[in-house]
Amino acid sequence: MANHIQIILKRDVGKLGRAGDVVRVRPGYARNYLFPNLYALPASLSRLVQLESQKIQAEQQRNKLQLDAEIIKNNLSRIQIIIKSKSGESGKLFGSISVRDISFMLAKHGFSISHKDIKVNTPIKTVGIHDVEINLTANLKTIIAISVVGG
Repeated sequence: MANHIQIILKRDVGKLGRAGDVVRVRPGYARNYLFPNLYALPASLSRLVQLESQKIQAEQQRNKLQLDAEIIKNNLSRIQIIIKSKSGESGKLFGSISVRDISFMLAKHGFSISHKDIKVNTPIKTVGIHDVEINLTANLKTIIAISVVGG
């Protein structure tokens, strides 16, 4: 490996590494492919220091988002979502409750949760209590109960 240079990957490169990795490659590969295609930068002391600083900031931001998600999860467990919908005498709804309806009701309670982060296992087409899964982060989920009332 005497004839290799050190680079910092700006993007994921198959079989070489992920964005932010510091790797050693042959000079020709870096000069002719990685640098012109903006996949990497030459590793200098200032860039390595900057990279470490960015990694620390990203880790702090991930920790803050995780903590915020834990707080939201605790607050979600304390609220009761009631959705009114037209229904027949047998308790069957005229239509169904969508994830957008649930997102709208959560927004009324002060929670800004996208409909994309709400998962309903079976369509809500009857009056009663239904469990709904909410993805707060990639690794933190919670289940809340939605009460559907006929009207």
